[in-house]
Formats: sequence, C-alpha cells, structure tokens
Amino acid sequence: MKLSIYTKLALVAGVCAFLASRLEAAVNYYHISINTSSLTSNPGAPFSLDFQLNGGGPLSNTATVTNFDFGGGSVDSGAFPVTFGLASGSIGSSLSLTANSSSAFNELYQEFIPGSVLQFDVAITNNVNAPTPDAFSFSILDQNLESIPTNGLGNSLLMVDVSSPLPVAQTFSSPAGVAAAVPEPGTLLFGFALLGACGVAGRRRVC
Repeated sequence: MKLSIYTKLALVAGVCAFLASRLEAAVNYYHISINTSSLTSNPGAPFSLDFQLNGGGPLSNTATVTNFDFGGGSVDSGAFPVTFGLASGSIGSSLSLTANSSSAFNELYQEFIPGSVLQFDVAITNNVNAPTPDAFSFSILDQNLESIPTNGLGNSLLMVDVSSPLPVAQTFSSPAGVAAAVPEPGTLLFGFALLGACGVAGRRRVC
C-alpha cells in the first residue's frame, strides 16, 4: 500500500516526538559557568570543589560532571578526591554520583587552584522520587572544608532538584564575589537539539 505524503509526515513526526520524549525523560544536560576570579588571591585557600547528589528514594538518579575548564587555574596535583557514598572520579577528568535507596548521601570534593572562571557540564537523570526529590548541588569549600557563604540553600552555588521531568538549575552568588551564571538557553536539554533536527529534516516542520 502506498502511503500519502501526509501519512509519511505524520509517521516521521510521531517517531521524532517519541525519541525526544525518551531522551528528555532520561537525562537533562546543563553547562555551568562560575566567576572565580575573586578566589585567586583569597586568604581562604586552598579551596575545594564539592559536588553532592542526595535523596535516597526508591528510584535511582545519577549526576555526571565532565568538561572541566579552570580558566587559567588547575586541579591541585597533590590533592586526591575525597568521596562518600556512591561517588567516584576526579575533577581532573570527570566524576559521577549516584543516589538510590541504599545510598542517600553521596559527595565528592577535591582541591583546585582557582582561575578567572570555572566551567563544567552536568548530566542528571530525572527519575522523580515523590514527595521528596533527589537534589544535586555544588559548592566551593575553604581551607577548613566549610562552604563559602552564598544566598543558596546549604551555601550552594548551584542546585538542581529532580522534582519534575524538566528540573530547573538554580544558581546563587556569594558575598566573596563568586557567582554562578544561569545556564544559557539551548544548553539545558539535549532533547531540544533533537527537536530542532527533526524540524529541519526534509525542510518541513515535522516535529
């Protein structure tokens, strides 16, 4: 049976919508940029980057952090990562944290030498544990392993509550002059890129 052009377009649209929904339901992607220039001569050094994924509901979630750029700074070569729970990796390459019913508190921190800016990418699965969602957070610790003060919960610079299929990344600033930039539009979800690709396919709007 020969299908009409409208039937073919409807089938393509259905496939695109299905694939996009599957990707969006699986992982959300964020690019984070943080001004760390005020830390380069700060007496609170050495500083550490601290990542946490906490929750412990019946559904498992994982946060993967990659593509670190220290803006002229670097990883402290003499310091190794300290981990708790289901956390592994290094800020020198990539790290992963997993929260599930057997591991409610998961953390990795490691010393770094600040540069003008700190950038990294975060991929977080979005399995919603109701009524208490899992939460990914990022802080900077001083030489006493105390979080530098911010206007965020727990002195975080970044927090993502996995409370919906499309969680929002909240960013905060610090009186110390450190500020996290809100992720730019278009970097939040890989699924958006797929939708764009579907829309361009065949020079027709099919998704």
